[in-house]
Amino acid sequence: MSSRPVRLSLIVLLLGGLAACAQSPRFLPMADQQTALAEAQAQHAASAKVTGSLTDRVRQLSPGERLDDARRLARVERVAGRLYAAAQPFFQRQGLASSYPVELEDSGLLNAHADSRKLSISRPMVDLADNDDQLALVLGHELAHLVLGHTVQSFGDRVTRAFDAGHEKNDERQADYVGLYLAVRAGYDADRGIALWRRMGAAVPVIIHGDQVHPGTAERYVALRQTAVEIAHKRISGQALMPTLR
Repeated sequence: MSSRPVRLSLIVLLLGGLAACAQSPRFLPMADQQTALAEAQAQHAASAKVTGSLTDRVRQLSPGERLDDARRLARVERVAGRLYAAAQPFFQRQGLASSYPVELEDSGLLNAHADSRKLSISRPMVDLADNDDQLALVLGHELAHLVLGHTVQSFGDRVTRAFDAGHEKNDERQADYVGLYLAVRAGYDADRGIALWRRMGAAVPVIIHGDQVHPGTAERYVALRQTAVEIAHKRISGQALMPTLR
């Protein structure tokens, strides 16, 4: 699924939102309100032109919405940063970059994906994650696709593999497995993270049984519980927290 990514600059978003609040025309006469509004819009447009990081869609958001996006992006970047650090042995082995830019996707759908250029996640997907452990599970899954070589150059490069539904479904299972290892290696709690799939099933009941490409939420939850037990056993026995691919 493709959607237009919204590249967000955290500093610009914060400053833009604060500037709009500072110049709010709420208590001004009507003529002054129009002038203040025009000035605020001009400042926002100028900021976007200078940075090149805001799309028309972002400029249409209210100051409060921009601040919400800034908070989402800061949260995703914080979790992704820990995952990047935990994934370095895997990245180096595959010749991947040490980190990737994070983008908040302008989509109303539950979606996330990674390619060799960026890590993208939609607003609803960020909001569905009830805690950072769940967000780490989502981002870890997407980074696992890179580690496993499922994505070569870009998300679009995988389209030729999509016709092999069995192969794609196995890719998803492997990414779930490795993704949980990445999340735990980054210090996140496996049990709290896995609970995401219960929330996902409740939010989108139609995916409980899966589709041609993705396993169902029930199957994924059970498989991840088994992976969590495997990780716990390795910890107890002092083994390295490295996935064992079958």
